[in-house]
Amino acid sequence: MPHAQAEVRERTLILARPGNAEAQIPLDTPAWYAWLASEQARSFRYCHPLGVLTVRKERRARGAWYWSAYRRVDGHLRKQYLGRSSELTAARLEAAALALQRAPNGHRGHDHELGNGQARTLIPTKLMVPLPGVALVMRPRLLSSLAGQPGGRVTTIIAPAGSGKTTLLASWLMNVERRTQNAERSNQDD
Repeated sequence: MPHAQAEVRERTLILARPGNAEAQIPLDTPAWYAWLASEQARSFRYCHPLGVLTVRKERRARGAWYWSAYRRVDGHLRKQYLGRSSELTAARLEAAALALQRAPNGHRGHDHELGNGQARTLIPTKLMVPLPGVALVMRPRLLSSLAGQPGGRVTTIIAPAGSGKTTLLASWLMNVERRTQNAERSNQDD
């Protein structure tokens, strides 16, 4: 006999049975705890605004059954213990959804929401201007071309990988900062 597909949405367990029959069981009711303790209850999906958890019933070494929630975060499968069937409440599911949406060290760092419940990590070094290397090759023609662009316009630099686009921009920014500092000094001297 095929198992029912189970999903929790808005504090209600929805069982999709073969033949399109659907049963709904509110969480934290006697019917909820009876379903959790039954042999048919092996897993369900918990749909939460922070993401979907897979909740599974697992047997411990001593033979007792317990529930755990799983979610993939940044490519790693994370697990949150939920307890025995008699302990699995809506509050525990909510707490698991909150715990499993965070990074393993407990804080979200440089994440931002994408609007679909997922988070993307921003790499801080991608937002920093690199320091020019010791063996920097100056490109005066390209620097003067960049410096000659009027303010407020967008300049696109297109070149193959490894040709020095980032180094050119870092050098240009260093020259702009140097000119700004020199202009400020000369204004202070006047």
